[in-house]
Amino acid sequence: MNKIVTISAIIALLAVSRFAETHLIDDIGGKTFEASGNPYIVDKDVVIPQNTQVTVKQGCVFLFKSFTGMNVFGSLVVEGTVQSPIVFTSINDANYNTAAEQLPNAFDWNGIYIAETAGAVKLRNFKLMFSVFGIKAKKDDIVIQNGDFKQNGQFHFTINDNIHFVQDNISYSYNAEKEQERVEKPVEDKRPAPEKEEKKDMTGAAKKRRVAAVTLLGVGSASLISTIITGIVASNNFEKAETVPGKYEFYDNKFQAARTITVITGIVSGVTLPVSLFLFVKKDKSTMTQKISVNVEGGIDRVGLNVRAGF
Repeated sequence: MNKIVTISAIIALLAVSRFAETHLIDDIGGKTFEASGNPYIVDKDVVIPQNTQVTVKQGCVFLFKSFTGMNVFGSLVVEGTVQSPIVFTSINDANYNTAAEQLPNAFDWNGIYIAETAGAVKLRNFKLMFSVFGIKAKKDDIVIQNGDFKQNGQFHFTINDNIHFVQDNISYSYNAEKEQERVEKPVEDKRPAPEKEEKKDMTGAAKKRRVAAVTLLGVGSASLISTIITGIVASNNFEKAETVPGKYEFYDNKFQAARTITVITGIVSGVTLPVSLFLFVKKDKSTMTQKISVNVEGGIDRVGLNVRAGF
């Protein structure tokens, strides 16, 4: 009798676990999805309307039927973890659907579409598999961190129809570092700092001067090499004009042409090389600014004295 009761309990438990699933269609705006509702079976396109947000917690599994997908016009926050990622896959994926009747393939479902008017879209630690286009975004300020893409038909990830290089089963991130910097960056004092700005300007001038110096050095070096080569050619033609019978005019013309090029390139190298050397050794003028402020209590609030010395 006890064995019968135990077996019945096991069968009942399996039946409950078999049907512990959540079906989704149309508007899902404002919902928060937890792993306790797994698997989430998408029977028809789901939509996140404008001015609404959907939050997906770690461990959630979404199984998409054929010709379905997720269309994001509002905000989407996917909060998976490394240990418990969020899964977007085909209804035929037996790894997440034990009732699958066929093998999963690329193009099984559409993918996740993010409209240009969408709000904040942040997807962290997730898997996206067997879709047509993976994630297709019409805005570039979305965040992807540790996305694992696999066997998506056309491509894995596009922004404004530009295909980004994403490899199967290799973690991919987009804008994740910028987002982290924005979160961690402390509030800065935005009051003007003339000394720092002046130093930045001088650094910019130095960079421009260095570029000019390198350019002139390249031109001068090329001209110097050309001068040497054409000088050798002119010398050879001059010698042939004097020694080869009946060919004086022929070799003299070549000599004249080579000599002209030699003179021109020699002038160019003679000008550009010294100028480039001058720009390389030239140093920035520095400006030292000292500010002395004296607070006077009672009467005058502040007496400021600025001393500027130029070198």
